[in-house]
Amino acid sequence: KNNMMDIDIFEIDNSNFENSKLKNKYIRESMEEWIGYADVSVTAKEEIIHILKENDFLYDYDAIVFASDCVDGEVTLEELLECPQSVIFGFCIRRGIVVKNGSFNELLDGNTNYEFLLRVAEAGNMYVVSCKADKEPVLDARTLAYIVRKYMVLLKTRGVLDEVFMQFVKLAENYNVLDTFNLCLKDFLADSVEYT
Repeated sequence: KNNMMDIDIFEIDNSNFENSKLKNKYIRESMEEWIGYADVSVTAKEEIIHILKENDFLYDYDAIVFASDCVDGEVTLEELLECPQSVIFGFCIRRGIVVKNGSFNELLDGNTNYEFLLRVAEAGNMYVVSCKADKEPVLDARTLAYIVRKYMVLLKTRGVLDEVFMQFVKLAENYNVLDTFNLCLKDFLADSVEYT
C-alpha cells in the first residue's frame, strides 16, 4: 500500500480552483506519489489529511474526491457522468494515474476538475467522500458540451446516453446557458476529430 504521507496537498482559493495551468504547475513541482487539491473556501489540507488517515481503505483507490451532490463511495465513470451538478472542493490523485491519463485540460475554461476526474474514473478507480459544501456548482457550457461529445459513443453503447444528456440539458437550462451549450455541442458534433 502507498503511504498517504507521500502527498502534496495544494490549498487553492475558490477563484483559482478550476485553473488548469496552476494545477498542472503543481503536478510538475511535486515529487510525491500523491497530489491533492483543496478549495480553501470549503476545506483545508488538514481536514483532508485527517479523513485520509482515519480511512486506510482509501489508499487502494487512484483518486479520492471530496464533493457534494455526488454519489458517495466507489464511483464508476457512468455514475460520475450522472453528477454534472457536483460541487468538487477537494481531491487527491496518484501520480501514476496522471502519467497514464494526462493532466488538466488547459483548453477548457470551467468544469476542469470534473472533466479531469471523468478521465481518472475512466482509467482507474475512484472513491467519493460525499460532504456538504456551501458553494455553488461551477458551470461552463462549452466544457459540458465537450464532455457529452467525448463520451457520447460510450454512453450510447451502455444505454444511458439519453438519460445523461437530459441531465446536462436540464443543468444548462437551470443556469441559463442552454443556448451556449447547444451551440457548443453542435460545433463539437460537426468536428470530425475523434474524442477518445
